Amino acid sequence: AMAWRHEPSVLFALDMPYFPTSLRAGVYFLENILVSGVGAWVTILVAIIITAGFIPNMLQKGTLDLLVAKPVSRPALLVYKYLGGLTFVFVLTAVTAVGVWAAIGVRTGLWSPHFLAIIPILTFYFAVLYSVSTLAAVLTRSTLVAILATGLAWALFWVVGKVNDGIENRRQAEAEVSDCFQNPP
Repeated sequence: AMAWRHEPSVLFALDMPYFPTSLRAGVYFLENILVSGVGAWVTILVAIIITAGFIPNMLQKGTLDLLVAKPVSRPALLVYKYLGGLTFVFVLTAVTAVGVWAAIGVRTGLWSPHFLAIIPILTFYFAVLYSVSTLAAVLTRSTLVAILATGLAWALFWVVGKVNDGIENRRQAEAEVSDCFQNPP
């Protein structure tokens, strides 16, 4: 029944007769493209912008003096701020992903536990980007520079990933061609 043709609807009300698909393919599209793809990128971007000010605001003259007066060292304070940013993103991602997973599961009956892997994956991805933001914030004490440095690092990581994918695809294609010549059908 999950592979039968199905006419999806927007918000369970507006029919979309021009996009017939199976229920399984529709749920996969929704989970993979809209949530894990576009939704993840938007979540990371918003989280970078929101958390970029955590460290520079802490390093302001009056705030730092007040915080250092307490029996917490500066490195521990920085680590706690970093962990606070990661906790923010983890909770945001967990609530969103579990909510989407539950809504799709209740509505369609498809409960894909693999979808919940987006929570630690997205949190780790943000941890890497947030470390760049934290470094830029400590060095410059500027929220804007932290956001720009993180965006630049994000773009660089994306380009490196795409180049790596291209190299791996080329190696795989060359291996298949080489295998064809060594073992003809």
